[in-house]
Amino acid sequence: MTVLWCILGAIVLLLIIALTLRVGITVTMAESLTVTAHIGPKTIPLYPAVKKREKPSKKKEKPAAASPGKKTRPKPDLTSQEIREAIRAAWQAIERVLRRIGRRIRIAPCEMSIVVGGPQPDRVAELYGQVSGAVWTVMPRLEQLIHIRQPYIHIDVDFNAPAVNVEGRLGAYLRVGDLFAIAFAAAVPLLKWYIPFRRHQKMRQKAAACTVQSAAQITQP
Repeated sequence: MTVLWCILGAIVLLLIIALTLRVGITVTMAESLTVTAHIGPKTIPLYPAVKKREKPSKKKEKPAAASPGKKTRPKPDLTSQEIREAIRAAWQAIERVLRRIGRRIRIAPCEMSIVVGGPQPDRVAELYGQVSGAVWTVMPRLEQLIHIRQPYIHIDVDFNAPAVNVEGRLGAYLRVGDLFAIAFAAAVPLLKWYIPFRRHQKMRQKAAACTVQSAAQITQP
């Protein structure tokens, strides 16, 4: 009996350690884009991926023949209303997640430099206003929902620059247990959107199939 309690205690301890483990991701934008994941003390480069050395194979691999019976799934035909509903559902999911566990998320570092440029000065000035308005509208709301440590965002305009240039470093950290809370919080609004969406897609596919079948019957002699 004592051994059983020791095993249960060890399992509970491992679960607590796993749920409280800190995970995060850091994105660096400079001359090239790099994405790095952090799991506890371990750092894993995600992009660009580290290429592993391939061992030379003695046997020649035959090219895989395409299976004739395999069907490709058609891409969903989205209407403008469905796209707006998808965006609304995604934003509701984000707001729900941030309301639940937003303060548990740590954003560090948050250093961004955005330089707006382009060949057309009027377009550059308009784009600069749009970027500034978007950033300074979203950032105060995010700082209320998420713990952002010493944010630094610099927006400038350069009429001699060929295009928009974004540089900086952005990192986000949370606990493994928070990932489960995020999944449960985001599932409700996304499922409310996905279930009617799939139903409408199936109805549209059936209607299209019936139309094609009716047209084929009419054209038959």
